[in-house]
Amino acid sequence: MAKLHILAGTPIPVRSMGTIITQPKIREIAAIGEDKYFTVLSLFQKADKEDFKSEILKAEEARIKEENPDLEITEDDKREIEFELDITYPSDFSVFIYLLQAFPDLKSSFESFLYIIFPNLRKIGWVPTLNLTLAERDPIDFTEDMFTEVKDIALSSLNYKTAEEQSAEFNPANGMASEIAEKIKRAKEKRNTETSSNSTESPLADMSSILASSSNLSIQEVMDMTYPQLVIQYERSSLLLGFVNQIRASAFGGLDPDDIIDWTKTL
Repeated sequence: MAKLHILAGTPIPVRSMGTIITQPKIREIAAIGEDKYFTVLSLFQKADKEDFKSEILKAEEARIKEENPDLEITEDDKREIEFELDITYPSDFSVFIYLLQAFPDLKSSFESFLYIIFPNLRKIGWVPTLNLTLAERDPIDFTEDMFTEVKDIALSSLNYKTAEEQSAEFNPANGMASEIAEKIKRAKEKRNTETSSNSTESPLADMSSILASSSNLSIQEVMDMTYPQLVIQYERSSLLLGFVNQIRASAFGGLDPDDIIDWTKTL
């Protein structure tokens, strides 16, 4: 997806479905809960047939060793398990549907996610398979081709990564939003405040507040940004602030030109 397209926040066509995906605003992500939003993005990433098969094999080996410490799983055993898994879960899409059906919380989060990215979605059904009813259209089955296209859009556009993060593994499942939490780590350390044990972390809220304060924006203006817009503007604002502070400090000498922050670099 073109960076300008993402930064502009324009709708993204989903050709296999004959509709569009809208890039949700921060306020819409807040409506369903940022933990649900990033859990669904993580689910798209984790719905990988080969990774899923590997995890099942590891779990089966652990079970056999626990029940029979002296018994080792053979290569024939592994091939038999892999054969069964290939039949049961022949594709990434089949793994995705299995995870949704196996974990009700994931299914609920996914439904909420669909409603904020498809503006014309009216109803979600699960019988006999996942189907969507769009405005003024009959229900359509959510096929593997549709899943692949929506997954690509979700991971490339709805979860924006800076150029520096492109090669990093996307894995926010454990911390729900650990990736964006990392972005504000330095700011949190500077504030050096203690968080009470019963408070709820909200990386998006922190990023939004910091950006609004540092860029002279109202919090409502920030809430109208998409997640990629928030990330890019937050990073750019941080670089510019660092650059300005460096220039001010350079008045006292000792600043090597090679150390000057390039606040205009590609993000």
